[in-house]
Amino acid sequence: MKVLFFDLETTGTLVSRHGIHQISGMVVIDGEIREKFNLHVRPNPKAEIV
Repeated sequence: MKVLFFDLETTGTLVSRHGIHQISGMVVIDGEIREKFNLHVRPNPKAEIV
């Protein structure tokens, strides 16, 4: 079985005002971690950071 776990970090809780700044996670196949990722992204310049 393949499973993807992911975590999405944002600058706040309002979709219209805040943006994504980190996406991380792992791919698990048959109970074994096969891949991990951790991506830092620049939020939209108009996003409010709280």
